[in-house]
Amino acid sequence: MDSENEYIVEAEVPGIRKEDIDLNIEEENLVISVNRTEEVNKEEKNYIHRERRASSMSRRIRLQGAKLDEITAKLDEGILVINIPKNIATNSPRKIEIK
Repeated sequence: MDSENEYIVEAEVPGIRKEDIDLNIEEENLVISVNRTEEVNKEEKNYIHRERRASSMSRRIRLQGAKLDEITAKLDEGILVINIPKNIATNSPRKIEIK
């Protein structure tokens, strides 16, 4: 989303813990990376069940005109919300005095 004062990025990441998410800034790009590993080790009397799963994903979003040092992020019920304040330049018309 794009509002007047900030960009708002929402990403659905159900079942992902915040420890599995990396947020980085690289050359005016927001990089969202998720690396998840799961391991099941179950030993019963008659059998052994072992299973490993790994998944990863990455998204890159260009942030032109953003205040990169004021970005905040929150993970709530599987929704990652990232607020990125804009570096608002004044483009309002004004008179320039000639000296």
